[in-house]
Amino acid sequence: MSKYNDQSALFGLLKSLGLSPAQRSDAKILEVLEKGEAVDHIQGLNEAGLLDPFFDFMEEAGIFKCIKNVNALSYRRVMIPIVLLLLTYMTKILIGIPSMNALPDVLFSKVSIMRLLGFNAYTLENGICRRGAHMHKSGEPPKPFSPQMLANFVERLSAEEVEAFFNNVVQALARFGVFPEEITAMLDGSDLETTEKYKGCGRAKRTKKINGKEEPRFS
Repeated sequence: MSKYNDQSALFGLLKSLGLSPAQRSDAKILEVLEKGEAVDHIQGLNEAGLLDPFFDFMEEAGIFKCIKNVNALSYRRVMIPIVLLLLTYMTKILIGIPSMNALPDVLFSKVSIMRLLGFNAYTLENGICRRGAHMHKSGEPPKPFSPQMLANFVERLSAEEVEAFFNNVVQALARFGVFPEEITAMLDGSDLETTEKYKGCGRAKRTKKINGKEEPRFS
């Protein structure tokens, strides 16, 4: 599929969700300004400006309710509400932050986004607590919390908790009318590795080094 068709499909999907996609064209803007034409509207496209309407959609579609219903049963005491941790992790994915270690520079430093997620000014300035501060000899610890804490939280979510959240979000989108009456789709494209003896295998074949030897794996 060409890049043009990819963009058309993406714009069609966004419109079906009730969102108004925008595409930046500096050349077109310059052309209009040079002609002296009046500018009808100026819309800021910073991160917070883009996330705000998306969060409105999540609230209207009932996805926030799904987030609030997540229970991390492996935790006996949680210093940060689970909903804030989940929203932070989801925002990391939405913005395309490559790693947890990049959170302080790329996300935590964006006060407007962090306020939108639900963190208050005091927490952003002082952090959740001073635990582990003595370990940062070269400077202050990350605020509002350590990226490792978020990584630990995501890792400790059980498969059953993740599955329930995933299914609840899909059901919320279906009730909201995002999907047609009938749809054939794969929501999880993860490879399921098997051997050639597994019933139904062989749709994809790859080689993988095991103990220094390349062996075929099927999925």
